[in-house]
Amino acid sequence: MPKRDRWTLSEALLVGAAWWLPSLLLLALGSSLLHSLPHLHPTLRFYDVDSFLPVSFALLGVVLFAGSVVIFLVRKAKPEGFAKSISWACGTRVLGFASLAGLIFGAVYLLVRHLLFRYTYQQHTVEYVAAFLVLMVIAEPFLEEAYFRGILYIAIDDRFGRIWSGIMVTTLFALMHPQHFLTVLPASALFTGVRIYTGSVKASCGCHAAYNLSVLLLGLATGT
Repeated sequence: MPKRDRWTLSEALLVGAAWWLPSLLLLALGSSLLHSLPHLHPTLRFYDVDSFLPVSFALLGVVLFAGSVVIFLVRKAKPEGFAKSISWACGTRVLGFASLAGLIFGAVYLLVRHLLFRYTYQQHTVEYVAAFLVLMVIAEPFLEEAYFRGILYIAIDDRFGRIWSGIMVTTLFALMHPQHFLTVLPASALFTGVRIYTGSVKASCGCHAAYNLSVLLLGLATGT
């Protein structure tokens, strides 16, 4: 990739701030607002929707808007230019193997968590599961992989090298999930390994999406 197409660390930090700081603010404000409106609580309970889902969809909108605006202002790149700048492309076979790795890893993770902690999944409505599929299998993997193993990985790689970039991105990604740091860290290492081995963010995104899908669907199917 030509040097001019690569992300600098300052650009990566700017995009990260535009994506995550408004999200944290909206998360706090949205949660507070939902819990301060008692007349919404019966509706949320009826549809089996807690405050996480509406706030999460609001976060998704803010992240997409703010991140897109900043990326345009910083790079002035069209979508295909952005895809090239984060090393998105990969072949169908590579994507398939990466997704298979995510499915297997997710199944193993679910089994180990059940054996060690006897974790049980709650029953949810179809609407609730569909919302989680949109968030966890489509939106979340794309956004997180585009930033962490795309923009940020490339920026750190140019400054500190591939090994340190992989270590820092893996750790930072897990730190963004503080309540599940120890369980997210191995998955983060897998996604980063796929990114380094294939050289493609599309492959790590496929692996991430497949991992989330397997954890969700296998958990619902087994009731573990």
